[in-house]
Amino acid sequence: MPEILKEEKSQVGITQSPEGEQPQVEEKGHPAFKSRFERVLELSGFRRRNTLLGLDIGSSGIKLAEMNKTKTGWRLVNAGIVEFDFLSEVFSKPDTEGKLALKIRTALRRFKVGTKNVALSISGDGFVQRLITLPQMPKKELEQVLAWELKKYVDLPSDQLCIDYLVNSKKDDLKDTLDVFLVSAPKRKVDESISLIQSAGLNCAVLETKATALIGAVFELAPEFCQKNFAILDIGSKTSLVNIVNNGFLSFTREIEWGGENLTLALCDKLGYDRKKAETRKKQVGLSEGEEKRGTDSPEEWTNAAKILEEKMDNLIQEIAKSFEYYRAQFPEDEIEQLLLTGGSSGLPSLQRFFTQRLEMNVQLFDPLDSLLSMENTEARKYMQQVCGRLGVALGLSTWRRR
Repeated sequence: MPEILKEEKSQVGITQSPEGEQPQVEEKGHPAFKSRFERVLELSGFRRRNTLLGLDIGSSGIKLAEMNKTKTGWRLVNAGIVEFDFLSEVFSKPDTEGKLALKIRTALRRFKVGTKNVALSISGDGFVQRLITLPQMPKKELEQVLAWELKKYVDLPSDQLCIDYLVNSKKDDLKDTLDVFLVSAPKRKVDESISLIQSAGLNCAVLETKATALIGAVFELAPEFCQKNFAILDIGSKTSLVNIVNNGFLSFTREIEWGGENLTLALCDKLGYDRKKAETRKKQVGLSEGEEKRGTDSPEEWTNAAKILEEKMDNLIQEIAKSFEYYRAQFPEDEIEQLLLTGGSSGLPSLQRFFTQRLEMNVQLFDPLDSLLSMENTEARKYMQQVCGRLGVALGLSTWRRR
């Protein structure tokens, strides 16, 4: 899987032309395609190390994964999550960076992480990710055109942006067009991300978007999907990310302001639960409509909780359906064959059944455990079964340099 926002050379990326060649971006290319992170990998000494730590910092906690590629497959070296408390002050100013750096160092100690080289996921306000169709043109002109295209989506001047792109080299199309996936990040955000990692005593080797990290995880750990057109939905704590992959190329990505916290807060509001009880009940009930064991709860209370969760989950379903409708309108010939679920809320009881019924399509949970060689360890497998749904981005990041 090609990587976006990679820090290795003064070139922009690893784009390929439709003819299969690999163009190198000219040193005198458009200035928007230069940034201070282009030398991070070189300075970090990453090439001399054997593993890369995938680090995904979200609103609910810090997720990490460290893997090594062997002749027979990927071996999980380390993985884990350090949770943030509800209403955590980690993201409150002043000194958000210092608080996060302390949390990262805590995670490194807890899980005895050995490597210093990090692949970090980035997202947030000001980020642009767009699929753009352009006429065929010389490589030297493409950057200039993309810089002008970017002005449609962001107000910042080009010298305040980090820009990268991927060209669809697998496009089977006789038309004289290029499919280009354009990514832009404010330099200020990139600088802050690098500074955070350095404050934690680590080397920032790679910056990658969550979308490409998730798809990289699927391609490396569930290669059976490589020949399919599929979507992957990551349900986070506060936001959800839907990506659509067409013939191995990221064709659509959208971040939705909806996450598992919406379910928790709905139970607090409708049933008067405190947050701890609401979190527990959410994980017990899911979308089960009373199918699971109720313990001492009355059937009415259990059913009410399930209905509340269904109503809230339907809001996300509607947004996913809108995304699919938009994509199909743009690419009517490309059928989405399957939806993969990952993220913290993907393990809720009966969620897979619920999505299958509502979207009327094949829905599966993304479960890479069988692809990881170290999972013969019973305790490790038990732990990973509990947290694996939340580690999709971190796992994808940790496989970066082999893609």
